[in-house]
Amino acid sequence: MSRSELPKDWRIASLEDVADFINGYSFKSTDWDISGLPIIRIQNLNDGSKPFNRFSAEIDEKYRVRSGDVLISWSASLGAYFWEGGDAWLNQHIFKAVINENTIDRDFFFWVMKNRIDKIAESARGSTMKHVTRKTFINSTIPLPPLPEQRAIARALRAVQGAREARQREVALEREHKAALMEHLFTHGTRGEATKMTEIGEMPERWEITKLGNISEISSGGTPSRDNQEYWNGNIPWVKTGEIHYNTIIDTEEKITQKGLENLAAKTIPKGTLLMAMYGQGVTRGKVGLLGISATINQACAAILVRNGFYTKFLFYYLEYSYERIRNFGHGANQKNLNLDLVRSITAPMPEISEQKEIATILLACDSKIIALDHEARLLEELFRAMLEELMRGRLQVRALVENPA
Repeated sequence: MSRSELPKDWRIASLEDVADFINGYSFKSTDWDISGLPIIRIQNLNDGSKPFNRFSAEIDEKYRVRSGDVLISWSASLGAYFWEGGDAWLNQHIFKAVINENTIDRDFFFWVMKNRIDKIAESARGSTMKHVTRKTFINSTIPLPPLPEQRAIARALRAVQGAREARQREVALEREHKAALMEHLFTHGTRGEATKMTEIGEMPERWEITKLGNISEISSGGTPSRDNQEYWNGNIPWVKTGEIHYNTIIDTEEKITQKGLENLAAKTIPKGTLLMAMYGQGVTRGKVGLLGISATINQACAAILVRNGFYTKFLFYYLEYSYERIRNFGHGANQKNLNLDLVRSITAPMPEISEQKEIATILLACDSKIIALDHEARLLEELFRAMLEELMRGRLQVRALVENPA
């Protein structure tokens, strides 16, 4: 970024012009304790669920971090973070920024670092563990508008970020609401009748239990040879287990040709079919999805084509609800996989078709709200990224916010 690209009252400043940077203390494993203040390591910044090591002795106060401090990891993975976890000790490979508040606003500094960190990372050294040298880091430059404009930019970004975080909280609450509804509906139904205990848990007395193999046709697909290019990059959708995630599948990452389909000796699966991942990495096994298009599937997917008398969307939601139980059906020495026989043996409740539709309609309304809120959150994230780039280059004006901070 050159000075000529910026508004006339902005300037270019090096990081050492606006803050001092204190590297963390080199803690050893023998320093760790079960009490004391937490030690902030890079993994704690990247993943808030990672447990903290602790340190209870005394060291120089310059290594103490307090809520509101801006931290920058400069080794392994570069990133800028607001620390909001209370008093803690700072581990090596992380800078604490001691900001010159007469020159730069703390919030603006954080956002400008978020915007510039990828550029700074281009100067990283090392083959096994990338890092940025202190000299390279402090000599890196940032755009610097007047302080009132810095504060206005920070307020604008906080407003959009706050709206995005609010939507994310609403999504989380709606997911919790859906989980509670599923627990209630699959235990008590919608008719207020007495319940009974069964092999798959408590449910209304009138509900029956059946196996998937009794109510559906269940099959799997295959993978055309990767060595034959004539089988790939066609127009026939081909579903992999990683694309099954409690969703309606309307497109696929890969497509095969008619020759590829013939090579499979498998049929195209019709739109509306329920799919289950029989195996896959991590949490994939046992997930379900619905085909929103006609498609082919690979051998790790089970296609469950429900017969008349059973509502596919009800079964979709019940299998989502039963995810953990279904995963325990798997077998195998190194990885617990499902197979077609095991899928056929999965048991499910069978209320009247009208009640199946009622339950599915209730849960579909929850999903629709979750999808809408998640879409809003994603749009706000896109808006935030666009605003961050434009504001940091002075191309998006905030003069109104400067003149009227309220």
